[in-house]
Amino acid sequence: MKSILFSSMIIIIGISCLDSDLLIIIILGYLNLILGAVSLVINLYHLLNHKPQLIVSDLGIEHKKITKQMILWSAISKAEIKKEKNNLLLVLNQKGQVNLEDFKYLFRKTAQSQLKNNLIKLNIEPLAIDHSKLSHFLSSKLNLQNSSHLLLKHKKS
Repeated sequence: MKSILFSSMIIIIGISCLDSDLLIIIILGYLNLILGAVSLVINLYHLLNHKPQLIVSDLGIEHKKITKQMILWSAISKAEIKKEKNNLLLVLNQKGQVNLEDFKYLFRKTAQSQLKNNLIKLNIEPLAIDHSKLSHFLSSKLNLQNSSHLLLKHKKS
């Protein structure tokens, strides 16, 4: 919601710049209009998109914005829900080497150092998730897969 307000403010600034006598200000106004319109369309799409973004099943976990395919529970050695920099994250430690091709391009580039350490941090803060149900499900996976040594912890920062 904040991003839609921010996009609208950029559009308003762009419109106000169009009344200027200076050519550079008019150009900046058009650039603001384009930037604001594009970001508004993208933000409205994300607001109105009701497809599940995080899929947690008996097989594994998949985040539609980050992963290309499901990460199987058998490939995860540890799972932890924690708050980091005002974001609620589901942190997964993957067994063995993480295959970078399993992740979408932008996530691969921005989280490359984490992925090299076999850490997968999924931001679940903006998603409409019942955190207690997620915790219960992950705990049940822990109990069912004792051999995989998954751990679930709630940490407050």
